[in-house]
Amino acid sequence: MLAQPGWLELTMWPDRRYLDLVGITQPIIQAPMAGANLAEMAIAVSRAGGLGSLPCGMLSLAAARSELERIRQQTRRADQRQLLLPYHPAVRSRPRKPLAAATFALLRRARS
Repeated sequence: MLAQPGWLELTMWPDRRYLDLVGITQPIIQAPMAGANLAEMAIAVSRAGGLGSLPCGMLSLAAARSELERIRQQTRRADQRQLLLPYHPAVRSRPRKPLAAATFALLRRARS
């Protein structure tokens, strides 16, 4: 069956609140897959109008800063970062909030 004229417009996502909130034009959010992609993929997705994602969970702080700088140099479009804080039952008693707060503060400074 061939698509009728106007078919694409009728099938697009009708609610633009999230797109407008984060500043993207396409309802596409790149999956931040640690170890599978870096800045190049996030840049390409952001340039195409989606929300590019940088997986930072397996990167050192220096590598995360470098990748964020590459994104900043090549696009001003929306992007996001993913940071996984590993959890293991054996270290459950150790507080993770200070680590998370310090990591987020460093990533915010790297972005500004």
